[in-house]
Amino acid sequence: MKRLLMIAVMTFMAVVTFSQSNSLLWTMTVDVKMDKKLEWEKKMATFVKTHYPQLKYRAWEVISGVKTGTYVLIIGPTSYKEMDVPTVSPKGEALMRTDSQALDALCNSSEVNYYTIVDDLGTSKPDRKLKYQVISYTELIPGTWGDARTFFLHQKQVREKNGSTLDLSYLRPSNSGAANSFMSVRFVEKMEELDASENTEALYDKMFGDNSWYKDWNGYLSTIRQTKSEIRVLRTDLSSL
Repeated sequence: MKRLLMIAVMTFMAVVTFSQSNSLLWTMTVDVKMDKKLEWEKKMATFVKTHYPQLKYRAWEVISGVKTGTYVLIIGPTSYKEMDVPTVSPKGEALMRTDSQALDALCNSSEVNYYTIVDDLGTSKPDRKLKYQVISYTELIPGTWGDARTFFLHQKQVREKNGSTLDLSYLRPSNSGAANSFMSVRFVEKMEELDASENTEALYDKMFGDNSWYKDWNGYLSTIRQTKSEIRVLRTDLSSL
């Protein structure tokens, strides 16, 4: 990894302590050497239990998209009280460094990012534990987030009015990543749920007027510079939550 895990965790604690939001997520994407994945999985779980037993996180494995095969560790959302807890290894710093270097040798790279949950746009229930995450990373034309946000808010209003059970969150970069981007996260328990239709177009037009969906959808498309997607599966065996 470009950064040792212990440094990444310390960086998380330092950054979020000064954050103005209690909806912050810390994420680390880890690219493990192909022939070292099983060894990394075993050592990673042991490392956290040994040196950071207080750390609460979920681990996901990317199973589609350009980052297939990588792992994503996610901490949060968290409270200020939780953020202030010091990250002290009960086994001592020397052993922590040695074990961290052993993990580092199994990896090609890592990337740490911070995201803030846009609370008023999402429809996800708290503490989601569904099996899959369907991720869309979208880079917008600078200055168009407000337009995209209005469209997402209208979609949420339609879903709430019609009793939708869709689990969806929107995240914006915080202290990392492109400021003109966002990430949408949909949670599903079974992949076949992705084939379900919400009849969005008709319901949207019923709430906002004839042809509103066509107009607003195409308006949203005009704000997009590029987008990419991936699917993650929850690795409960590597998670502490």
